[in-house]
Amino acid sequence: MQVHSMHFKARAGTALGDATLQANLQKFGSAGLAALRAKAVDAYGHAAFEQLRDAGAQIRDRSLADLDTLIERFEREATRRGATVLFARTREDARDLVLEICRRHGLKKAVKSKSMLSEEAGLNDALAAAVMRTTARVARALKGAFAPEGVNLFQANGAAAEQTVFHFHVHVLPRRTGDGMKLVWPVQNPPREELQRNAELLRAAL
Repeated sequence: MQVHSMHFKARAGTALGDATLQANLQKFGSAGLAALRAKAVDAYGHAAFEQLRDAGAQIRDRSLADLDTLIERFEREATRRGATVLFARTREDARDLVLEICRRHGLKKAVKSKSMLSEEAGLNDALAAAVMRTTARVARALKGAFAPEGVNLFQANGAAAEQTVFHFHVHVLPRRTGDGMKLVWPVQNPPREELQRNAELLRAAL
């Protein structure tokens, strides 16, 4: 078990200073779930709204009580319609099933919806790890085929990083002396105190 409570203050400060996160939270408060709830109460009346909430809670409770039966029914009906239903006992099993499908079909591009299931299973990290294993294989093959003097692995993420195709991908670049490609980082030399603060923020975010 990893303990992260020691990093709470640093993480909280980072979250409070995150303009995108704060804007999204404002949306939830002013025009998001709270506003939608108030609109529904106005439309149905308070008493009817509470009745609907109770009915929804009862449906949820019945579904949880009969979950094993409902899952079997879903599998049966989905299979009858041509779908394949896979079961995983652990998050690791779920990741392995997805990666096996990718390998089986020689996947070159994946489009993944943002869902809590894939977040909780750590699918993003698993896919990224698979990409890096493939990147290492390609880099070794490139060195064997073309004998470059060096190799750069380059991954751009976001418009500010000059990313032009907005999906995760890695460039494997063979390098030779005088090839004209320059990777230039202007010297900043920030004070050590600033570097330490940045390191603390980074450790808190890990």
